[in-house]
Amino acid sequence: MNAPVFDATGFGPLIEMEGTVAAKPIVRIKPVGETGEPMPVLCLKVHQVGPQGNRSFTCEQIFPIGQHAAAHARAAQLKPGLRIKVQVALDLAEYHFPVTAHISAVKTQATPNQPQEACHA
Repeated sequence: MNAPVFDATGFGPLIEMEGTVAAKPIVRIKPVGETGEPMPVLCLKVHQVGPQGNRSFTCEQIFPIGQHAAAHARAAQLKPGLRIKVQVALDLAEYHFPVTAHISAVKTQATPNQPQEACHA
């Protein structure tokens, strides 16, 4: 199916990651962009393939307004266990660290036009 999809190339360099579909994809309606237009979004969890194969990641593919059927059709093609490659905009990547060893406050440097923030520990 060659339905038009949201163009991620305007968000900086793309990276490619490979993995297997971990669970049945879900299509959600989410607000997208500066105006928060409700658009269909394919949400996918992937088990990463490679040296860190014990890791997983999630990714979202935005479909244009009115392309709900195309998003659901694509989700139906992505069965758990299917090996896939995804291209993602590096500049929009979000990180999740399920185990954090320590969190500490860091003093910030005050700029001439900005007062220094108080540190609370």
